[in-house]
Amino acid sequence: MLTQDVRVHFLGFHPAEKTEQRLEAWARDLHEEGPSESNLKAIYTKQGREYQGELRVTSRVGQFYVVARGVNLYSVARDAMKRMRRQLEKWKTVRFHPHADIAAPNPTDDSTEQQRLASLERELAI
Repeated sequence: MLTQDVRVHFLGFHPAEKTEQRLEAWARDLHEEGPSESNLKAIYTKQGREYQGELRVTSRVGQFYVVARGVNLYSVARDAMKRMRRQLEKWKTVRFHPHADIAAPNPTDDSTEQQRLASLERELAI
């Protein structure tokens, strides 16, 4: 795994160093469970009292995407990681069956979501 394969960004707040390090470590661990030659991007945002965590794994076999929301950053991160692990586990059970349907719901099919993600990526210069 290369360090550029895992990116963690914080928008609207900056967590304590220990929190940032923990979330980055969790992202690296999760990335190890994904497809080879994949990239993982985690974006944590804060609006008011609510946090949102978005995780996206991009690879040759497809994209995996989850969103979690809540008022506790650690709970949001754990929930997002749990949801992503479920998608990755599903992929692992069918990866050698080419006709199996592993497609996770892809919110980027919606043009508004595409615009929002493009805006975030421009902001983060990713």
